[in-house]
Amino acid sequence: MLYAGQADWSKIAELVNALSIPVLGNGDIFRGSDARKMMEQTGCAGVIVGRGCLGYPWLFKEIECSLKGHDVSLNPTLGEVRYIPKIRSTDSV
Repeated sequence: MLYAGQADWSKIAELVNALSIPVLGNGDIFRGSDARKMMEQTGCAGVIVGRGCLGYPWLFKEIECSLKGHDVSLNPTLGEVRYIPKIRSTDSV
């Protein structure tokens, strides 16, 4: 995964303006507030999360809270964080 730089959300906005169907945005969604900002700045109908949720599955709840207008930063317990490597180790390659 050789990702570098930042996602160019202006390209998403261009696509939204050029099409008459809903557009989903993707790129640099690591916090709930990122999803809200992308939707506000681009006019996209929703977001698709990629790398942002790797090791941080709480991101989806954080996005939901942010879109509802709550500024929420979820702080998982140590037990929840410890559970993530177990899930990842059982993923098929």
